[in-house]
Amino acid sequence: MKYGLIFWGNPPRGTELLKIQRTVIRIATGYRSKDPLRDLFKNLKFLHFQSQYILSLILFVVNRTY
Repeated sequence: MKYGLIFWGNPPRGTELLKIQRTVIRIATGYRSKDPLRDLFKNLKFLHFQSQYILSLILFVVNRTY
């Protein structure tokens, strides 16, 4: 999912992609739809779509300046 993320930008369907990401995580781990996912994302060491985008931008800028 990380490949080319900074070139997509923040797509108009980004919220839809986040919902799909959450659904896949819930199905894979057996969480119910009403269970909060914040701790699960931390335990699995996953980043939300928006966090991945921000991290990719930061790494791109840092790698280009040195």
